[in-house]
Amino acid sequence: MPGKTRSLPRSLHLSVAALLSISMAGACTSSRRHPASGGSKGAAAPEVGSRGTSAPPGDSSPASKSSPTGSSSPAAPSRPPTRPAVSPASVKANELGLVPVLMYHQIVPNPGTDRYNQTPAQFTAELKTLYDGGYVPITAADFVAGNIDIPAGKHPVVLTFDDSTVSQFGLTRSGQLKPGTAVALLIEFAASHPGFRPVATMYVNFLPPPFAGTDPAQGLPWLVAHGFEIGDHTLSHANLRKVGAAKAKQELAADLAAIEAAAPGYRVTTMALPFGVHPQPSSIAWEGSAAGRSYRFAGVMEVGANPAPSPYSAAFDGTRIARIRSQSLPGADAPFESKHWLEWLRLHPAQVYTSDGDPEKVSFPRSSKQAIAAAYASRAAAY
Repeated sequence: MPGKTRSLPRSLHLSVAALLSISMAGACTSSRRHPASGGSKGAAAPEVGSRGTSAPPGDSSPASKSSPTGSSSPAAPSRPPTRPAVSPASVKANELGLVPVLMYHQIVPNPGTDRYNQTPAQFTAELKTLYDGGYVPITAADFVAGNIDIPAGKHPVVLTFDDSTVSQFGLTRSGQLKPGTAVALLIEFAASHPGFRPVATMYVNFLPPPFAGTDPAQGLPWLVAHGFEIGDHTLSHANLRKVGAAKAKQELAADLAAIEAAAPGYRVTTMALPFGVHPQPSSIAWEGSAAGRSYRFAGVMEVGANPAPSPYSAAFDGTRIARIRSQSLPGADAPFESKHWLEWLRLHPAQVYTSDGDPEKVSFPRSSKQAIAAAYASRAAAY
């Protein structure tokens, strides 16, 4: 937090300047083919530990928006090689529908008056609501890349965690997952609920170090190896508008450097805006450089709003991805909360992204009011 001196663990005891000076070799080179030029919506994810790829979400002006391309999750869960052919109409497939991107903070036994926190019981109950509603978790990286490969009739959901707190994840001295953390609860839930993938996106800060008490050089690779995505959340959780353009770029570049130093070979694909505040100019949020260190993100996550458009929809804007708050206490901002929106989506099934089970097609009813993005037009399968 600003105003307090923090230090990195000894294994990552690097100054901000040193972090910014780490080599950027190949950092912004994309090898993924654009969907419109022959790439596959369901392209296989890189092997664990391999570098993904990323590209900018595009200019924020309406005339230049396009579907961003980016990395799939570095360790996507295993998927069946084939699935029985299913008629899109039989499952009411709508791959231009809305996708809930949920935002979590601390998962603690006693949230107090902090409405952004939840108890373990509340978190597990929400996972049960998602499971009962037919949702399957995917990472933010897969979402922005249009790499949504889930069974027919199911709906994607993106679980994101901000601020890298000890309640979210940790390892014991022997390297075992700490029980009671959000990651442990998610994995335990998935183990007893078939088809519910235990994956999420963790947006981390390095001042203070992520997941206090766990060496980042041990913790971050563990998360990557288990299918979790690591995203940029600035070095010190800075308000990017208040600190100015130069400092904003430094915050993003330094956090990126720290993540990749802790998890060598890993490519950060998305970032989340602290406080949901965009810098000026907004383009700094997804592309820039500081002290010779460059960054380029495929998706920018906002704070508290509504479900996000499908990445195949012409309405999708990777520079401003809406997230829904998951919190313990209702309030005047209830329309922005997960309880409100998950119920709304349940009552409006025609508005929800529903998979056709075929990663090579983008299926939707001819009556859909959503237009498919030009980049995916060749894969359109209206019925």
